[in-house]
Amino acid sequence: RDLIVFTAFVFFIFGCISASMAMEPINSKTKRLVYLMNPSSSFEKYFSRWFIMTIGYMAVFFILFWLSDATRVLICSIRFPDIDVQFIHFDKFIGKDSYDYVFNNMTRFTFSVGLFSFIQSLFILGSTFWPKNSLVKTFSAGTIIFITFLLVCWCVISLLFENGMDNFGNALQQKTFGVQDTTIVGYMAILCIIFAVVNWVLAFFRFRESEVIKRL
Repeated sequence: RDLIVFTAFVFFIFGCISASMAMEPINSKTKRLVYLMNPSSSFEKYFSRWFIMTIGYMAVFFILFWLSDATRVLICSIRFPDIDVQFIHFDKFIGKDSYDYVFNNMTRFTFSVGLFSFIQSLFILGSTFWPKNSLVKTFSAGTIIFITFLLVCWCVISLLFENGMDNFGNALQQKTFGVQDTTIVGYMAILCIIFAVVNWVLAFFRFRESEVIKRL
């Protein structure tokens, strides 16, 4: 279980790095000229980069992960012949026991997928604004926006509830709104996926606009 959690963490980090490199072909004048001379539409150029940095990244990551796990099993089997070294059991990914499994239900796993897609889409969108140093600039901008959002939420909660966050937390614990936790998580997963799609669409229009400007 711990190894799967660590792998998921690495997958998340490198997914963001990969997404920030989506517009790498246009981050310099020479690369931009070569890329723009490619006889294909703006959508084809954008989709090819999106596909490589999302679907392609996941495929390469899992292939490398399987190879590294196979290498681990091989080395450990040679080093410790008396121990039965096994491959990582992905059947421990989703289950009812929160201690033995990474996710205790399918809803939380779906939320994690949606959250990853949303954050990765932010870095793809950021790469269309900042082709150079996109990772650092997008992360910085996202951090500032997130902190601002938290401050706004805190101000609104302080105005609506007499004791601020304490009463708000009690209201959630008592399920004032009559919604179960799994339902809320499911709604959040849907929102993350919707926002991810919106960011991908915005990134395409931003890329097309940038391409036209660079041509002029």
